Amino acid sequence: MVDGKTLRGTVITVDAQHCQRDHVTYLAERGADWMLTVKGNQPTLLQHLAGLPWRAVPDVTREAGRGHGRRQIRTTPPRP
Repeated sequence: MVDGKTLRGTVITVDAQHCQRDHVTYLAERGADWMLTVKGNQPTLLQHLAGLPWRAVPDVTREAGRGHGRRQIRTTPPRP
C-alpha cells in the first residue's frame, strides 16, 4: 500500500522513455520495485544487463505471444 511517502510494496513498469537515472533514483529512494525497458540508446546499461546470468533466474510465470507486432516473452522471477 502506498502511504504517500513511500512506494514500498509497489511495482512500477515503464517503457524505454523513462529508463533514465533520475527516474530510477526517484523510485529507489521511495522503495519501489521496477521493471524498465532498455534499448540501444543506453549502451552501457544494455551491455551490463546482457552480461548478467539470466538463465540462472528461475521462472515463476512465463507468457509468450505476439504483442505490438513483435515476438515477446515475459517472465517474472520469484521475489526474495
